[in-house]
Amino acid sequence: MKILLIPSWYPDEQHPLSGIFIQEQAKLLTEYGHEVVVAFQKMVSLKDAWNRRGSLGLEFRKDQELPLYSWSGINYFPKFKFLQKKLYISRYMRMYRLIKAEYGEPDIIHCHVAYYAGVGAVGLHRKYHIPLVVTEHSSAHITGKIQRKKKTVVKQVYLEADKLIVVSPFLKNHILAAYAVPEKQIAVVPNMVDTTFFQPESQLSETIDKEPLRKNRSIFRFFSLAALVKNKGFDQLIKAFASLERTDAELCIGGDGPQRGALEKLCKDLGVCDRVQFLGSLERRKVLDQMNLCDAFVLASHYETFGIVYIEALSCGKPVLATSCGGPESIVHQQNGILVPSGDADELAKALDRMIETIDNYDSQSIRDDCINRFGKQVIAERLSQLYQDVLPSYKRKILM
Repeated sequence: MKILLIPSWYPDEQHPLSGIFIQEQAKLLTEYGHEVVVAFQKMVSLKDAWNRRGSLGLEFRKDQELPLYSWSGINYFPKFKFLQKKLYISRYMRMYRLIKAEYGEPDIIHCHVAYYAGVGAVGLHRKYHIPLVVTEHSSAHITGKIQRKKKTVVKQVYLEADKLIVVSPFLKNHILAAYAVPEKQIAVVPNMVDTTFFQPESQLSETIDKEPLRKNRSIFRFFSLAALVKNKGFDQLIKAFASLERTDAELCIGGDGPQRGALEKLCKDLGVCDRVQFLGSLERRKVLDQMNLCDAFVLASHYETFGIVYIEALSCGKPVLATSCGGPESIVHQQNGILVPSGDADELAKALDRMIETIDNYDSQSIRDDCINRFGKQVIAERLSQLYQDVLPSYKRKILM
C-alpha cells in the first residue's frame, strides 16, 4: 500500500529527536511491505528565517532509504490565518504533485497531529479524494493550552478524517468529550517501541562498560528522562527523593530545559546534590546505556497523552514508577511497576521506598515480554495495516453516496 505521511514534527539537523517516534513508525511500515513517502513542512517567521541556519524552500532527500520531501517556508501572514492556511496548503499541493509524478498516487494519507499538519492533509484529502487517517499525540488538548481558533481547526480535521487514531484510552475519552467526534471513528493504537534497540544489557550485541558510569552497585539507582519543564514534575520527584530516610539510593536525571537551574538549586537547598546527578541531553545510545544502568525508571509527570519513555524502560526489562496522569494508566500495572497520584510528593516518596524494597519481586524478562506483546513493532504494524484496509472500502462507499 502507498502511504503519504504528513507529520507535524519530524527529525532534522537542528532537532534530531523531534518526532523521532513518527520517523520510526514510518520505517516500520516500510519493513512490513508498505511504500511510504514523507512530506513535511515547517513554517518559520521572518525573524527566524533571517537567523536560520540552512536553506529555505523545498528539498528532497532519502532519510535512511525513506523518501522525504521537506519544505522550510516563511510564514508571510502570521496575523492573517486565512492567508497563512492558503499558503500552507499550496505548498503541500506542490509537494504532492512531485510525489505523485515520482511514486504514483498514494492509497492513504496518514497525518500525525491535527494542528498544523492536518490542515495540509485535509486540503489534499478534499482535492484528490484520498482516504485520510489522522493520529493524534499532542498533549495540548488536555492541558487547556489550545486556543479556541485552533480548536476549531482541530475539530474540522478530526471530523474530516476517515479514521482518527489516538495513542491512549485517556486521550480518546478527552477527544470524545471535547470535540464530539463519533466514537466509531476513533481507534486506540499505542505508540511503539523499538525492542530490537531497547534491550536488556544481557541481550545486547555491544556490552556496556559499566564501571566508569556506575561504580557502586550497592546503591539503588533511579533513572528519569524528559525535558526539564514544569509538566514533567521533577521538582516533586526531587522533593520526594530527598524525603527518603534511607541514603542507599541515587537519582540520575537525563534531559535539559529551562528548569534545570531551579532544579539544581532545589537539590542544593534539600541537601541531595551528592545523590542527584543531572546528565544533560542524551543521544539515543546514551539513553539505552542509562536504562540498563538503572534499577528502576521513574517519571512524575503532571500529564501525558502516552509516554514513550516508559515503554523504552519496560523494553529494557526495568520496572517503572509513574504518576496517574493520563497515558501511564494504559502502560503500567502491578507486574511492571507502580502508579501513584500525580502531584503528591508524599505518595511518590512512599512509592520510591516501596520500589527499592520490592525490586526483587519484578521479573525483567516478563516485563520485557509483556512490553513486546503490547507495544512491539509487529503488533503496531499489524494494527495500522488493518486500519488502512478497513478505511479503503469505507471511504469508497462514502464517495459513492
